[in-house]
Amino acid sequence: FRTYKQLFGDIEVGMSRAEVMTLVDQHYPSEGERLRPNIIEDSDKKLSFFMNPEDSTGPNCEGIFLKLEKDAVVKKSYARD
Repeated sequence: FRTYKQLFGDIEVGMSRAEVMTLVDQHYPSEGERLRPNIIEDSDKKLSFFMNPEDSTGPNCEGIFLKLEKDAVVKKSYARD
């Protein structure tokens, strides 16, 4: 989860949705070794990700939840499993 938590730390209030997705691409390049987080909600008001540990098959995920207004992050939160 270290990369995932770093992604959360790099997301700043005021960033656009495109800037957040650019960060996801930087932390999880498509040709990289790491699995990308799953987008669980992508709407006008929310952008949310879940990430399962790469070395576990059990239900053990953590979430990044972003509240959006006018396509910009206005609040962020991190949920541990």
